[in-house]
Amino acid sequence: MIKTKRFLHLWFSQALSQLTIQIMNFLIIVRIFEATGSTIATSIIWIAYALPAIVLGPFAAALVDLVDRRRVLMLTNLLQAVAVFLYALSDPKYLFLSYGVVLVYALFNQFYVPAEAASLRRVVPKEKLPQANGIFFVTQNVSVVAGFGLAGILNSFIGYKNSFLAAAVMLFFAFISVSLLPRMRVKNNLGKRFEAKLANFFVKIKEGYSFIRGHKDVLFPFLLLIALHVALIIVTTNLPAMAQDLLRISPSYAGFLIAVPAGIGAALGTLTITKVMKKEVRKKSIIEIGLVVMGTAIWATAILLPQLTTPLTRIVASVVLFMAAGASFVAVVVPAQTYIQEKTPDALMGRVFGNFWFLATIATIFPVMFSATISDVLGVRTLLFLLGFLAFLALTISLKEGQKIIENQEYQK
Repeated sequence: MIKTKRFLHLWFSQALSQLTIQIMNFLIIVRIFEATGSTIATSIIWIAYALPAIVLGPFAAALVDLVDRRRVLMLTNLLQAVAVFLYALSDPKYLFLSYGVVLVYALFNQFYVPAEAASLRRVVPKEKLPQANGIFFVTQNVSVVAGFGLAGILNSFIGYKNSFLAAAVMLFFAFISVSLLPRMRVKNNLGKRFEAKLANFFVKIKEGYSFIRGHKDVLFPFLLLIALHVALIIVTTNLPAMAQDLLRISPSYAGFLIAVPAGIGAALGTLTITKVMKKEVRKKSIIEIGLVVMGTAIWATAILLPQLTTPLTRIVASVVLFMAAGASFVAVVVPAQTYIQEKTPDALMGRVFGNFWFLATIATIFPVMFSATISDVLGVRTLLFLLGFLAFLALTISLKEGQKIIENQEYQK
């Protein structure tokens, strides 16, 4: 894969784009929290990022299949670079501009992401697609940890505005990288094909929903994955509050002392879970152990961490707890996702997983705002206690009903 120049150009663009958005997200979340002290204000950042996916996502995905994808990649990278550059030149005291740049970036991203996914099939042979997709998946997850960690370092050494100038430069390099790709024209009848693609998008959602609703053994892990996605967004928007109230450190260090340990834990967890699953240990058992560790780590973070008096002890304990939380997150996600893949027919795989992020994005809007209200009114410790309770609630449901659901579904077959 590394020897394929076309793949490298696309991968380089993806890595820079993902890194940029994570750096932006963290810097803006911290800046808004420091200015307002409100988690509600920071949660609106996610709303600004999610709205284009909900409103424009289906149309953008259909349109990308009708035009030269190389041009789409170039144009979106360039426009995102311009938007970030202009924001870097603006006065940071106008907080509404922070929401604006996230909204604009997310809007262009609705065209970039499907164009990138479609282009991948044009730059690598079919037999190497699984490997290419794996590299892109790892890059996407690593960029979250790297971006959050790097954001705090950049902000400390070169400042807020210069960090965004650096982000704009990265996006410009992403633009140059995709410009080196060959043209990817698509023969089309624009009007008819656009309507067909758009209609097909919603048909696939309905077909996937019908399959999931009719298979309870798939429904539970699917809902669990959506719940974990929502919880991850909630924790992300509350990172500054967690750093300030639990660790008693500056919110700007939240990425390095919270996100990075969680990412390391997730990486170690992935390696461990993969080996355990090869030994044919039941996925249900792995998920339940993951939920126990997750709930315990979250409750320990909320209850025990603030009781530690010395800064060094708090930091060491937080690193251990967040690593455990990251590992437990993977221990639930990987077997749940694998189980869905095993139980879903190949013909419906795209319908189930292809629309997951669309449905998950919709599902995050109200919980994120509600959780921010809890955090502001009752404190972040109360919010974490509730998240831990939900982890144990999912565990209870799995222990009491999980096996019955699996057996009933097998019997129906």
